[in-house]
Amino acid sequence: MNRDSIRIETLSAEYISRNITQILAIASDVPGEYWSESHFLYELPEKWKLSFCAREGDVIAGYAILSRRSPDTVHLHHFMVARSRRGQGMGAMMLTEAAHRATSANAKKMSLKVGEDNARAIAFYQQSGFRQVDSANGYLTFMKQL
Repeated sequence: MNRDSIRIETLSAEYISRNITQILAIASDVPGEYWSESHFLYELPEKWKLSFCAREGDVIAGYAILSRRSPDTVHLHHFMVARSRRGQGMGAMMLTEAAHRATSANAKKMSLKVGEDNARAIAFYQQSGFRQVDSANGYLTFMKQL
C-alpha cells in the first residue's frame, strides 16, 4: 500500500448516499455483515465530524463510523477495510486517524465492540492497544486510553 496515494475524507450523509454501493461492497465478503444504508445514515452525536473513509483514487478502500459516546469517550461503531487492502497496513493507518479525530474532539478514550468469534479483528485491536473491558451477547467491548 502506498500511503501517499490514500486520501482521508470526512463522511457526511450526502457522501454516504452518493457512494452507498461502493461502501456496502467493502464489507460484502464479511459473514454476518448486516449494515444497510439506514445504519450508515443513522444520526449519532458528532458522527459527521468524526467519521471518515480512506480513498485510493476513485475507490473507497475503507471507512470508520464514529460518534461521541460520553464526554470523554468516542465509540467506533463500524470499521471496515476492503478485502484487497487488508493486511497491508490500511487498518492501522485508519485506526491512527480515528484516534487523532477522537483526541482532536477532546476524548480521552475510544471504545468499540467486536464479535467474540472474530479472532483476526480481536488480535488486531489488541495489537493496536485496545483492552477488553466487557463481554455480552456474543460481543466483546474494548477500550483504549488516548
